[in-house]
Amino acid sequence: MHSPENLFPFEQDVWAKTVARLQFSKQHARVAECLFHGMGDKQIASEMFLSIHTVRIYLRRMGRLLKAQGRTELILRIVAVAQQVQRDQS
Repeated sequence: MHSPENLFPFEQDVWAKTVARLQFSKQHARVAECLFHGMGDKQIASEMFLSIHTVRIYLRRMGRLLKAQGRTELILRIVAVAQQVQRDQS
């Protein structure tokens, strides 16, 4: 997977706690990481060796879990949880 420097907005420990708080599976976490790298569905599928259909299922499930209506809102909701994790650590 692409290295997270400069593109991925979270420290590793904050991300791990965010993933745990959201109860994301490893696959859901990887899809979310790809979103933060600006990847589209085809790129995510290629990166993770999945079908585009499977990627879209993951995105739909994540969206339902976070009550997000679309990719941008999904990212914003993940960021909000990560920011809460950061505040909790302070």
